[in-house]
Amino acid sequence: MKSLKSILLTLALVIIAGLPTHATADPVTTLASTNNVYEWARLSREILRQGITIPTNNAAAFVRHQLVQLSRASSQQKEIIKSQIRALGTNATPSLITAISYAAVPAPIFSDSAVANITIFSMDILAEMKCQEAVPALIDFIDQFQTDVVITKNGKEQHQVVRCLFAITGQNFGKDKARWKQWYAENHSFGKTGSAR
Repeated sequence: MKSLKSILLTLALVIIAGLPTHATADPVTTLASTNNVYEWARLSREILRQGITIPTNNAAAFVRHQLVQLSRASSQQKEIIKSQIRALGTNATPSLITAISYAAVPAPIFSDSAVANITIFSMDILAEMKCQEAVPALIDFIDQFQTDVVITKNGKEQHQVVRCLFAITGQNFGKDKARWKQWYAENHSFGKTGSAR
């Protein structure tokens, strides 16, 4: 009888050892590698909960975390955070472009304002940086961008993606995606995104 118990116990241990473990992944590493903006918000909150500080040499995680934090920051804190992101220069660019490329559409204003604002904050920073590398992603995003935030200038509604493109390029083709693509193709070297001829 004892040997049957021993065999069953050994069998049970072998089965348990073969089951997948549910160890929690490092939230900073996961944040740096995911393109899901909902995950950015969730992981950023987990990072805060754990009291983790993300160093600026992990640009992907740092930028993504800071973009989420901008939603809850005061005006003064927003300027500090934006300047920290801008200080990373081209190291910040991939995450800022990812925030546009993988934006939640439509933006979930009422369910998670942090997610909704990630794209808006990214565009603001890209415009301030005059980031030419972001132009193709912005052009693709023109007809996808949806928000409840309406910006007007001289009584005329301003499309935020077009405003960002204008700030970067000095061109204004409105929401005419085809004209933007044509202009970009004519004014940028093939294979060198953002490099003017």
